Amino acid sequence: MPTQDRGSVAARQHALEWLLAAVVGTALLLLSNLLVPPSTVPFPGHGERFATMAEAPFAFAGEFPQRILWPLLAWLFGHIGVSTVLFSSICNGALLAVVFWFARRRTDSLVAALLVSSAVAASGAVLVYKPMMCFSDTLNLLLMVLLIHFADRGRVFWSLVLLTAFSHELVFFFSPWIVYLRLCNGGRWWPEVGKWGVCLLLYGSFRIVLKLTGNTGLYDSAYYFDHAIWVPWGLPAIWMLWGFVVLVEFGPLLIGMFFAAKRGILAQPAAMGGRWWPWLFWPSLLSLMLLAYDVMRFAPLVFSPVLLGLLALVRRQGGYALVAGLVVVQVGCYAWLHPVASEQGGRQFTELSGQVRANIGLLASRQPGDAFQFTWGMLGQFWHYALVAALALAAFVWLGRWLAGRGHDESDRSEPT
Repeated sequence: MPTQDRGSVAARQHALEWLLAAVVGTALLLLSNLLVPPSTVPFPGHGERFATMAEAPFAFAGEFPQRILWPLLAWLFGHIGVSTVLFSSICNGALLAVVFWFARRRTDSLVAALLVSSAVAASGAVLVYKPMMCFSDTLNLLLMVLLIHFADRGRVFWSLVLLTAFSHELVFFFSPWIVYLRLCNGGRWWPEVGKWGVCLLLYGSFRIVLKLTGNTGLYDSAYYFDHAIWVPWGLPAIWMLWGFVVLVEFGPLLIGMFFAAKRGILAQPAAMGGRWWPWLFWPSLLSLMLLAYDVMRFAPLVFSPVLLGLLALVRRQGGYALVAGLVVVQVGCYAWLHPVASEQGGRQFTELSGQVRANIGLLASRQPGDAFQFTWGMLGQFWHYALVAALALAAFVWLGRWLAGRGHDESDRSEPT
């Protein structure tokens, strides 16, 4: 077959793959609406600000003009009659479409890809943002999946890093892991650090231009440093709240992550990079809470290892039945823990966050004794939540490691790319 014909066939095949992914993503999004109905208005605060920015993205106005990607895309979709709220739902569906495409590439199975995508549709990676419309976070998660997929293609990889920075600057918190991921996928130390530096320079130049034109916004680095009243002594309490939300939003799906970690699958170049990834990824994630306490929004950032864990689990002997069972259990747990859709993090976390707001003065003092009193008081009042969370985490870890010691993978060949 001539080269041109082969190229045309490949292009059609790729187009059909993405079309199928879009259909599956849309269907799963609609099904997930039965679990958590989407809001019909932008979320008060940041959601409203993003929606306003989308009206005139090139004005670079608002509290965070540097996060231009979501408003720009929403503005473009607005030209065909798509509202900002509908565009937010489209982003959720796009995440599910990318997950399906990614899973199919990794497993070479439609059934496996559908099961993994269904699990993601029932997780906090999607459901957290149903009540929180007009946030850019779903785009960040989508781009992180693509970063992992294209980790062995330097130009594409670093282009995605730069694109992610224009969605949210938090990507630079993950710089050690990002550079390491490239090094584990054929990159060389100094060239990769140089490319990271170019991304930082281009993004930094954009921020300088915004500042020179008077479009600094409210939420710059100085704002976060000035308002981080919980640092350093209150950080353990914030981290515990984050862990609690992770358990609530991902529940039994975490079993896959612990399974893959025990098997060493997450430490592969095509996954999280290599054996040092936990020492680079998790500290980077936790360091975000040095500047912000948005534990609800930081919880979905465990998405990448959870997704890779589900992919590892579905490839295990009997993996289809296991993942299907986890989806059913996850749906039940999520419905039980989130009786009111507008209560992000569930009923229990709503109680916890209310108590945090009522006692925020103890953290505002920035004294170790006050922070200890705050943390101990929270544990004393909500010891039953802490106990159940600890037992659930222990059960998920044990089940993941137990499954890792039994059975075998359906295929030990390299994952498709």
